[in-house]
Amino acid sequence: MSRRFEVIFRAFDEALPGEKWLAHQKQSSGKWEDWIKGTKAHPLPSPEACHAAIAEHMPEWLPVYERLVYLKGGGAEAAQSISCWGGPPLFSGCSVLALPAPRPALVRSYDFTETFFDAVIARTRWTGRSVVAMTDGTGGGCLDGINEDGLAAALTFGGRIAHGEGFAIPLIIRYVLETCAVVSDAVKKLSRLPCSGVHNVIVQDRSGASAVVYLRPDAPAAVSYEPMTTNHQEVLTCDPTNPSSSSGRKTRLSELQDEETDIVAQQFLNPPLYHQNYSDWFGTLYTAVYRPADRSVSYLWPDDKWEQSIENFEEGERRKSFTDITA
Repeated sequence: MSRRFEVIFRAFDEALPGEKWLAHQKQSSGKWEDWIKGTKAHPLPSPEACHAAIAEHMPEWLPVYERLVYLKGGGAEAAQSISCWGGPPLFSGCSVLALPAPRPALVRSYDFTETFFDAVIARTRWTGRSVVAMTDGTGGGCLDGINEDGLAAALTFGGRIAHGEGFAIPLIIRYVLETCAVVSDAVKKLSRLPCSGVHNVIVQDRSGASAVVYLRPDAPAAVSYEPMTTNHQEVLTCDPTNPSSSSGRKTRLSELQDEETDIVAQQFLNPPLYHQNYSDWFGTLYTAVYRPADRSVSYLWPDDKWEQSIENFEEGERRKSFTDITA
């Protein structure tokens, strides 16, 4: 028996964190904070440790961090959740392909469960650089996005569970979009930032250059210049005969890398790149097509498309229906 459910995607435009950001937090932060508190194996760091981590590793982000903590009322819980320092590891599916110049595009699917999904797109200017991103979690982090310089970035799970001292991956994506203009700068920052889990980050800029940085808490970061990533790093830990596995999806991405963007985007809406296993935390909630040259993004579903960009941003909401075939 399948299960039908609905997700409301919302978009807000707010240059500096204020009432709109706070309203989003009040609506979504409870589920994240309950989940973080419920993970007993990973004790939360002190507020002092959180502040020190931001100051050391993300100094440009410190004024924004302090503003967000203030907006949430201050206190230890706000400091811990906004810093994204420590806490339990995150995991999801996802496939991403970078298409080259002269019309570079970063095409990604986001595969997860609707239970822990904000479904909020925001245009912001928190550090002086405009960013359009799909937000995630309590710290201002994001799953993917693009900035006014045309740098696009997206995360995927790296394929194994490991946990260590570091930032949750959504804040790392946010930090790169807030502080970098080109792939080379993004690779340098990603390579030095401590990440609490095993994740892959792919970045692409207006020139069409792209790179994948493998982040892990138990080994140094590594860089790949393959124009794609799924859910493994250097070592395959999945069944290569399964087209929906990480290696099977990467093979499909390889087959698509010379196609036009519209053809690739359509293929992302079909198996093996599209999934409906939401109860198993592996259902496609959206596909995004980032176009660095015109600083825009199209959010795609099988029956709809929502266009956004740095220059032209539409507030509002879209209600999308999904079918969970694992129910």
